[in-house]
Amino acid sequence: MPWQEVCVQERRIRFIHDWQKQEDSMAELCRRYGVSRRVGYKWVERYKQDGIEGLQDHSRAPKRHPNQTPAAIEEHILALRAKHGYWGPTTLKAVLERKDAEVKWPARSTIANLLRRHGLSVRRRLGRR
Repeated sequence: MPWQEVCVQERRIRFIHDWQKQEDSMAELCRRYGVSRRVGYKWVERYKQDGIEGLQDHSRAPKRHPNQTPAAIEEHILALRAKHGYWGPTTLKAVLERKDAEVKWPARSTIANLLRRHGLSVRRRLGRR
């Protein structure tokens, strides 16, 4: 007997269709589809809010990045680097702290990662020992 391929989206739509018939309890319906009641109620809520589109998989990416460097500070660092093309992260941090001591500037390593991310610096190749 061949495997029966079922798309996740299709399965959720069938679940909602069976739920709308109201022939079975939520517990029985969840047992039949092999999901917990919590997941069953989640699918129903998503369907009520967004319709069929709400049953698609949602992104698992975080919505906030609490440790991300603010955009204004990044722009300030990149502007200074554009003005002085050969300055590295240590020099940039020292100059920025001298110019504006009230601002909490990111660490040297964070500035280095920022420059690397924007293609403004590359790691040094270590020589052979």
